[in-house]
Amino acid sequence: MPRYYFDVRWPDRKDDDETGMVLADDAAARDHAEDLIREMKEGNGHDPGLTLVVAKAGKVIFTIPFQAV
Repeated sequence: MPRYYFDVRWPDRKDDDETGMVLADDAAARDHAEDLIREMKEGNGHDPGLTLVVAKAGKVIFTIPFQAV
């Protein structure tokens, strides 16, 4: 199973996911990404301009703006 990385992008910086997570496929990665966004929104300190970038094997698979979730 592939390892996916979930990097958070602010307008002026990026926080890289150093560990990643092994998931079954891209659909499972999208579900996990949306869950991460919901968790960050429920906690304080998220910026509506944030984007979650999901990568696999060094290539971006998709991006999700926080406003979309």
